[in-house]
Amino acid sequence: MDGYASAQDISESWGVTKRRVQYLCEHNRIPGAVRIGNMWVIPSNAVKPKDARLRCSSTKAIPIGSAIRKARKALKSIVDKSLNELNSQGLSAADAIHTLIIVFSSELLSAYGLGINSSVQICEDFFGYSITDSLSDEGTERIRRFISENEQCLDDSLSWVYQFATKKSESFPYKDTQFFTEKYMIKALVDAIPLREESVIADPACGGGNFLLYAFDKLIGERIPDDNIDTVIDDALCRLLGYEIDRSLAYVAAFNLVLKSVSLISAVRPITVTDVIAIRPRIYHPLCESIPGFLDVNWEQQLVTQCVTNEPVPFSAVFENVDVIVTNPPFQTIKGMPSRLKDYLQRYYPDSKCDLCNAFIERILDILPVCGSAGLVTQNSWMYLDSFTGFRRKILKEYTISRIWELGANAFYDLSGEKANVALVSFLKKGPDNNHEIVLCQLRYANIESIENAIDNECPDPMLVKQCDVCNNMASRFDMISTDHLKTIQARCDQYKEYAVPMQGTSTGDAKNLIDYYWRHVNEKEWVLVSKGGGYSRFQGLNSYCVRWGDDGEYIKRTKGSAIRNANYFDQTQLVFSDTGTAGLNVRVLLPSQIFVASGPGIRVLKGKPYAHLAFLNSRFAAFFVRLMSPKLTIAAGYIGQIPVTERLLDSVTLEENARQCLRFKEHRLSKRPSNIEFMYVQHPEQVRIIDAAEAWFVEDLEDEWQQLVCEQAIESEIYQEMMLDDADMRAIEDYIGKRVIFDDHSSDALNIGSESDLSGVLGPDCLPRRTKASKKALGTDGLIEYFAQIKGVPCECAYYALRQNYQWVTNSYLDLYMHALIVSATEYREGIADAIDMDTIISKMGKIRADEITFVRNWITEKFNRVHYLAFDGKPLFEYHPEEKSFIRVKE
Repeated sequence: MDGYASAQDISESWGVTKRRVQYLCEHNRIPGAVRIGNMWVIPSNAVKPKDARLRCSSTKAIPIGSAIRKARKALKSIVDKSLNELNSQGLSAADAIHTLIIVFSSELLSAYGLGINSSVQICEDFFGYSITDSLSDEGTERIRRFISENEQCLDDSLSWVYQFATKKSESFPYKDTQFFTEKYMIKALVDAIPLREESVIADPACGGGNFLLYAFDKLIGERIPDDNIDTVIDDALCRLLGYEIDRSLAYVAAFNLVLKSVSLISAVRPITVTDVIAIRPRIYHPLCESIPGFLDVNWEQQLVTQCVTNEPVPFSAVFENVDVIVTNPPFQTIKGMPSRLKDYLQRYYPDSKCDLCNAFIERILDILPVCGSAGLVTQNSWMYLDSFTGFRRKILKEYTISRIWELGANAFYDLSGEKANVALVSFLKKGPDNNHEIVLCQLRYANIESIENAIDNECPDPMLVKQCDVCNNMASRFDMISTDHLKTIQARCDQYKEYAVPMQGTSTGDAKNLIDYYWRHVNEKEWVLVSKGGGYSRFQGLNSYCVRWGDDGEYIKRTKGSAIRNANYFDQTQLVFSDTGTAGLNVRVLLPSQIFVASGPGIRVLKGKPYAHLAFLNSRFAAFFVRLMSPKLTIAAGYIGQIPVTERLLDSVTLEENARQCLRFKEHRLSKRPSNIEFMYVQHPEQVRIIDAAEAWFVEDLEDEWQQLVCEQAIESEIYQEMMLDDADMRAIEDYIGKRVIFDDHSSDALNIGSESDLSGVLGPDCLPRRTKASKKALGTDGLIEYFAQIKGVPCECAYYALRQNYQWVTNSYLDLYMHALIVSATEYREGIADAIDMDTIISKMGKIRADEITFVRNWITEKFNRVHYLAFDGKPLFEYHPEEKSFIRVKE
């Protein structure tokens, strides 16, 4: 036929197989193609259609940053809307999740060229679940749109759908310990391990199979030969295996490997049902319930089942040829751990101290053959905490640590906090050579984009540390920060616990009902003032709470899960600290008649001057050592006890005097804030404009903070002189906790504070900075000067003078603070809270208000009081102003 060509001619012209051309004709993908008998003829001028099939990602095509955020956001939306729709159809939470997995899986499979009906049937058979209800056309279209717009993020998309879905249900037992690994972590760990031709790669906590997917790409390589693609895939799958204690998730992992294989086949020929069924990944799950799972020390007695074949085999047979293990083990500590698992770990993994991640490390290194390799995502706590000293020494002495990427708490897109404080570690199962050096990439303070970039560029300028030196450190900590002199100080100086006793505080068991704001329980004898902590404040502060104590803690004692601790030392305790350590150690005085609880534990001074202790503990020197010993979210009393110190410092008259001065300046600032116990009633002075009084408060605050900083600098200087710190020591401390310079050497440029619009969100309702830190590395700040100096990177003195010269942007905030303080003082709430007080009475008690400002006061009360009062009292106001009654009405529960 004129103007037509055969399928063979077209295949050669387009560079595809003849079978592919025939497939395109059969599916109406080539306009004008005509079937004559058993052959197809195609218009000679036909254009090769765009390949609608998906293809597997190259091992080099690792999406980062915005691509991942976009994909995760879309998946969360799909999960939320899909589950809501399925639940509205009457499906249970579990059935809705299973249905979503089937629908999403089948759409992924059909995107590779298989018909949707066949894809649904395959997925139902594979997951062992027949869907009775499905998504609407709109719901299905959302999934198809995601698939078409996020090709780079598809290989693990089913895993994230499963995770986002199960997080919403209480019926999935492992949802609190499952969190999947970021792609860049997987790439870093797998690429760091040299793979031999016969290497067998396993993931014993495989989740959705993400490690295995990348390893699969590595084994396949870049070129896929058309003639033996099935053999290549089978060989690669035979060298990969995974184990997952969650049966449903194991099937997700297996199906992900099926999809990866399908993508390779479809690049060579049209995919068929037979092709899909023939793909058999080696993913296993327990045949029966298993408490220890992979940690079972009697593998011969545990039967596991392969997802595709359903063949039960002894666990021991699965891992017998494995020489490479890569995994992200579950993170769980003794808190909240099921009792049966806790008992098992205590019996068989005593060195792990009931830390599930550590137990996995121990088990993995134990089962690997000699010279086997492992790449693990770990919590970095095993590298530092005292409780893991024995565990750490065993690893350092018996195994070779090739590389560590310490990522800190910014390593995940969807997880933050203490559990996210991670390190990637590459191990070799052989004893370390005497001169072996660990390659350390220190990234703990970088954001995730910087971390990804550094790892992708193989971490320029890594630190090389001798493994034997780490082992010989105090408690064998991974202290790669300290100088030799700082290590000597820590090893040879007295420890703080020789002079004082940092103590645990009481756990109420029900803080929601037993701890409350002090202003809500005025003159109620069963409620007593309490140091709750939970924030950052040096010398004094965070005193807004009371606890329902009653007679000798009666209300706490009758509460399930409570624990009265150190109550017999309340009257002997001088200091308290916040147990939250993200901003650094911060210590305050315990007020008269105040007690302490778990989040604001106490310190009982045995020897020395209590205020000298207060000065020393609020120093950057002390904060450095606490963070060095415990980079966790919380500060344990034991780590404070290990801070190196000298008797001379804790008995220093000058430290004591400087601490008293700091305390006086800090208390004066706190006395202006009604939400603090330190608040002092205030009255407006005669003939002074309100705006002038408000600005005077700002100037006073500025002077108080500056004088406190000057005194703190004197404290630091005395400590550094006593400890004989040199420039190298100072740099090491600054590199770890950030730099703070008090005095300006006149080399700084003039500080541009910024415009009012830029700064409108800086101050909170108490006219203190909303945030205490400008960066992850830095310690917390205790006021506006220190905060601005930190975010601008200038000396505090420079920030102080800049704020003195340009404070118009704070005028409105301080005006609100001052007016609110006047009105709250006029209510005299500490003498008892009246049910109602009229506006005129309040104004008459506010002081000597000028006649020309009465209207301003009335308008402020009408327009602003309720909002300012609500925010200043943390959403628990004492009063609400009612304009129609022109009265302040007491807010009752």
